[in-house]
Amino acid sequence: RSFARVGAVCAPNMYAKDAFPLQVLSRMAAINDTVWAPGLECLNAVCEVVPESDCYIRWVVYPLNTNADAEAKYPIPSTIVNGAPVTGGVVNLEGDIVYGALTLSKDDHQYMVSDPLPFNLENSTIEAWVRLGQKETITDIIKEAPAESDSNWLEDYLPIFATDGIMTTYWSSQVGTLGQMAHEASLWVELGGYQHGGGISIYWKEPASDFKVFVSSDNVTWEQIVDVINNREDYTYYEVFFGAKYVLCTMTRAAATRGPGIEENMPVFSVYEFEVLRDVNVARLKDTRVFNYFNRNSAMAVDGDWESYWSTPPHTTTAEILVDMGQRHDVQVTRISWRYKPYRVKVYVGTKPCEEEVPTTKIDDFFSSSVFTVMENREPWEGRCLAYIVEETAQIYGEQLTAIREIEVYKEDENVMPGSTVMETWPDNTRWITAPENCLDGNPETYWLVQPTDGTVSITIDLGELVWVMSMSVRWGTIGGREYKASRYKTFMGPTLDPFDFEEKDAQQGQTKLQHEFQVFDKVRYIRLFVEQILGSNPLGQLAIEDIKIWKVSDNLVNRSTASIWTSSSWTNCSTCVEEVDGQFRPHDGSFAVDDNFETWWGAPYGIVEAGVAYLEVILAA
Repeated sequence: RSFARVGAVCAPNMYAKDAFPLQVLSRMAAINDTVWAPGLECLNAVCEVVPESDCYIRWVVYPLNTNADAEAKYPIPSTIVNGAPVTGGVVNLEGDIVYGALTLSKDDHQYMVSDPLPFNLENSTIEAWVRLGQKETITDIIKEAPAESDSNWLEDYLPIFATDGIMTTYWSSQVGTLGQMAHEASLWVELGGYQHGGGISIYWKEPASDFKVFVSSDNVTWEQIVDVINNREDYTYYEVFFGAKYVLCTMTRAAATRGPGIEENMPVFSVYEFEVLRDVNVARLKDTRVFNYFNRNSAMAVDGDWESYWSTPPHTTTAEILVDMGQRHDVQVTRISWRYKPYRVKVYVGTKPCEEEVPTTKIDDFFSSSVFTVMENREPWEGRCLAYIVEETAQIYGEQLTAIREIEVYKEDENVMPGSTVMETWPDNTRWITAPENCLDGNPETYWLVQPTDGTVSITIDLGELVWVMSMSVRWGTIGGREYKASRYKTFMGPTLDPFDFEEKDAQQGQTKLQHEFQVFDKVRYIRLFVEQILGSNPLGQLAIEDIKIWKVSDNLVNRSTASIWTSSSWTNCSTCVEEVDGQFRPHDGSFAVDDNFETWWGAPYGIVEAGVAYLEVILAA
């Protein structure tokens, strides 16, 4: 194909890099400088468009005037093998060399080879301007095919000239009305049997401004594949895939008029060549086979790996997931993270082993928009067996299934307050009766007793590091049988001391209990307890804090070795791990990858992270 139509093809130096992507030929569509951004000057050895500073330095030029001698910084003799002729080298009137050409015949095994190069090939390139022989060109499948038109101008411009492969002959329509560009003509071509085309090329002498191209298998029913308005180009190309026996081009408005001579200035259509290019996509419409290996077993829902997940097989409408923790626990938080969430799910808990009894105590019920990707329940419960009953799965890419990334169950772990540091108090140490550290040691015999100055008390504590906290409790002191309690107080926590990071976690008003506990379930380092009002019955208006306790979050109870999981189904049945799809079974099978329809697709198994788990095979020939 000509440079003016297509641009250049760059072949990278295979010695310049250790590895290349699959595409080793990169077409540079350099027509009208459309590929060159500002500052980009040339191609480097691996077909990248680069600025002038990175352009290669020319080492050798072969003028190919009369022989294979080279103009070079280093003389590099070459030899022409099997008598390939060198033709066409001349010197013009300005004294410049107009390079000739070396004509190579593949049938005669002709080629040119240089002597060993005196420099390294790394970051070097070869630039060659090549005109391909006839056997290498893309086939025009309607060359010399029968052609007809409903209009032609004299016998020298018959429709057969639009398909004869000769660029000096052409078909021309009858002329239209002087002064009116609206004009009608059509060109009909028979392909010589059913053919798959990949594009339409039209070389115009006098182009049509508005025209359409249709194809047909029976010469009766026509399908439009090209629709052009306001064309002003004398070469038009449209990449389009179709199958047909006949092609019809209808022209309704001219872009040019007849030149000087007979019927000059009258609208007319003239075509040098009308080409239907054969489809070059060898995979299109071929048979396909898909192989998928599925291994989404139940253990993946409780393995602590957020990249893995358990899944039901496709076309599964309901599912059951039972987790046995191996023993009874006082659970504080239950959480599930869905990979593909269901439409409706209920959550049950029970005290007996799962294999003895399916739980019946319901703690949650979600459906439709209330089913979130992460569902968290902070209601405490005591038990051993946890059950998720999926009453209806949702459609995922057209298939009903559900999948779980991780199930999490947590309880309170150790008290991390002993060893923490008191950072700040109000009032200061002049009003302390006992040390504030006494309320952090976990000893019920010790306490912090303080005499407020304005009726308020605060203490700020540093846990020493970021801790995932499950809950916190405050116990007010009892001294000599008398209680020293607060009635209104708040607790703030945060990862830093920045006021913007501190968040209110609890607030109590009108409280008379001796001890108060609340859930946190957050990662914090700093804690501030702020007492706004103490009880008026406190002796001498004093306040005593016996213990502040911080319980961290336990490990995930379902990740323990004593836990087990059972599911009603899993997408991991190794008798059918490898599944061959024939184009009819799944909505996104392999045939959609080669059907020339960009609205359809082939889909591999969801969430593939391992190499070789799925592959698509295209059968190019029997």
